[in-house]
Amino acid sequence: MAYDVPVLDINKPTITDLAAIQFYLVEDDGAGNAKLVAAAAALGILGVLQNDPATGQAAVVRVEGVSKCVAGGVVAPGNMIVSNASGQGVAYGGTGGGVIGIALDAAAAAGDVFSLLLAHLGTL
Repeated sequence: MAYDVPVLDINKPTITDLAAIQFYLVEDDGAGNAKLVAAAAALGILGVLQNDPATGQAAVVRVEGVSKCVAGGVVAPGNMIVSNASGQGVAYGGTGGGVIGIALDAAAAAGDVFSLLLAHLGTL
């Protein structure tokens, strides 16, 4: 069962509705607002969305600690995690990409929730 250990959460404004993407990966839109990560293996991921804010509400983003994260496919404990083009956590394939952390437990399929140790390892 996925779990979380909050260490550092930040609040970011939103200009789009993020209500359906709790525990997805988010980034800054360049204007200081939180938005869903929109590119596979994106660099500059802020962290994991902890709440479900509507447009104009504050997004709570976990940037340090352990967070629940929605998987984009099979994830095994110990996998380094990057984003897919839908903002879900997927296992790092060995090329490119901004590694956001390390999986602490498993996800059997896309849509499952797993525990992610946020590490912000960047491009490897």
